[in-house]
Amino acid sequence: MSYGLSDGAAPTRFVLAYSGEYRLESWRPSSGWAILAKWPGKCSVYGYCGPYGCCDNTMVDPTCKCLDGFEPANLQDWNRGRFSQGCRRKEMLRCNDGFMSLPGIKSPDKFVLVNNRNFKECAAECAANCSCVAYAYANLSTSETKGDGTRCLVWTGDLFDTEKWGDLLPTETLYLRIAGLDAGTREKASALKIVLPTVLENPDDRPLMPSVVFALENGSNSLPAPNQPAYFAQRNNDMARLRENIQNSMNTITITAVEGR
Repeated sequence: MSYGLSDGAAPTRFVLAYSGEYRLESWRPSSGWAILAKWPGKCSVYGYCGPYGCCDNTMVDPTCKCLDGFEPANLQDWNRGRFSQGCRRKEMLRCNDGFMSLPGIKSPDKFVLVNNRNFKECAAECAANCSCVAYAYANLSTSETKGDGTRCLVWTGDLFDTEKWGDLLPTETLYLRIAGLDAGTREKASALKIVLPTVLENPDDRPLMPSVVFALENGSNSLPAPNQPAYFAQRNNDMARLRENIQNSMNTITITAVEGR
C-alpha cells in the first residue's frame, strides 16, 4: 500500500496499535499525533455491547441498544458509554412465551447448527426447548452443510456480539423469545400483517401472490403495511344534514337510510 501527501500537508502515518486498532494519524505541533480514523469501528469490536446488547450500524454514529424485552444491566455505566455488562431481561422467561422477529440482524455468536430443518421445523425445534432463547434461519450456499442447502441456528445461552445492519449487508431475521409475549397472539398479529395488504382497494397496491406465499411459508412480515382497508365506515355528510332537517310528522313516520358499514 502506498499513499502521498500534497505540498505543505502535515505529516501523517498509519499505525497498528498494541490494542489491535489500525489508525490513520496526523501530526499537530500543539498536541502531537491526532487520530483521523481508526479501524475496526466500535461495532466490529467483539462483544462491544455485552450480552443481549446490539450494536446498531444503521445509525450515523453506531451505538449499543438493548434487544427488545431487555434493559441495561448497569444503567449508570451504560449512560457513560460503558456497555461491557450488556443487558438483562425485564421479565423472567416462561416456557410458553412466544418469539419476536428482529429483521436485519447479524447472527450472534455461540449458536448451535441444526441440519436438515426447514423454517417451520427450525421454529418448532426452538419452541419445544424451554432453554432456547432465539433461533434464525437462512440459506447457506457453502459446503459446510454437506449437501444440506438450509441452516437452522438456535441459541440456548446469552446472545453475544449481536449487530443490526438493516439493508446494509446480507443479514438474517433473529427470532427472539420475549417474556410475556403469547405465542398465539403473535401468530395472529403476523397473519393479519400478511392478509391485510391483499385486500387493499387499489389492486396496484396489493402484493404479488408469490410474495404472499413466501411470507406464509417462511413467517416473514416483510409485506408493506396497508394504507386503508378496502371497505371502511365513512359518514355521508349530505345524508347527515338531511336527517337534521327532517321534521317529524304527526303520524310519527320513521325514515331510515341504509348505509354500508
